[in-house]
Amino acid sequence: MPGDARSRGSPEGVAGGARRVALRRSVAYAAIDDREGVILDIERRRHYLLNETASLLIGILDAGGESDVETLVERLMHEYAVGRRRAAEHVEEMLADMDRRGLVRITRLRGRGRTA
Repeated sequence: MPGDARSRGSPEGVAGGARRVALRRSVAYAAIDDREGVILDIERRRHYLLNETASLLIGILDAGGESDVETLVERLMHEYAVGRRRAAEHVEEMLADMDRRGLVRITRLRGRGRTA
């Protein structure tokens, strides 16, 4: 897996599948090739070049509209043959960065109801 992303957050919380994530409506994704992609934040008039792993994960969100965090972790584990902890750390770091930039919407699931 390119880059060794480390997160200060708990990977167990990410891998627990208690959250769902989606791209915000003002965000568009385009694959550049098999390895990289770009996100366009139309509302803020910004663009971000994505590395291989971020492009893989954002591509999943773009194709499916929404995904649970566990699915993202499992896809990273499968694609790069890495352990759950490392994949979860990378997903957590990427989602935190995307959330800070206003590119994704993260919904926490509690029981049967949803809260943001």
